[in-house]
Amino acid sequence: MKIEPNACFKTFNDHLPRFRLSHLAYHAAYGGYEPEGPKFVNKLVLFTEEYMKRESTKPRSPTSWQFLQNTWQHLESFPIFSTHLEVISKSFMQRKDVMKFHRAITEHDPFGMWLNRWSVHALRYVTMAVFAEDEKVMKSQFDGFHMGKQQCDPAEVDDALEYFGLIKRS
Repeated sequence: MKIEPNACFKTFNDHLPRFRLSHLAYHAAYGGYEPEGPKFVNKLVLFTEEYMKRESTKPRSPTSWQFLQNTWQHLESFPIFSTHLEVISKSFMQRKDVMKFHRAITEHDPFGMWLNRWSVHALRYVTMAVFAEDEKVMKSQFDGFHMGKQQCDPAEVDDALEYFGLIKRS
């Protein structure tokens, strides 16, 4: 599980840090579209298409892949996951095919992650579209999760922790 430092929970979440459903490989909230558009996703579709052709593979989630292609074609942007809070299966991310794809992005020519500054949000969406079946990805909000300084007032967080018996204040 990964959570951003300026995030918090104000109500109880009954399953974190584990998945709500045991068969999942990934859970993060759907985040809409990459706000910077082409700036952080330029050439990522082309790279991924060429990679899949070279590796003789097809997306395991044709629906997510088609949505990604349509979004790029019509909006010059990408669907993204909100990576402020993610639950990721370590065994999924360490699969040989997934690691090979990530190495191709970061450690081999054309070094797209570095030279094109590809968004982690968009890259996570691409990874799931190509390597995870639809039923292994949960795209919903997390119960009780809040983000940002306005939402995560330390006193309110302490109130929630005390309410659930996780801390005692004197």
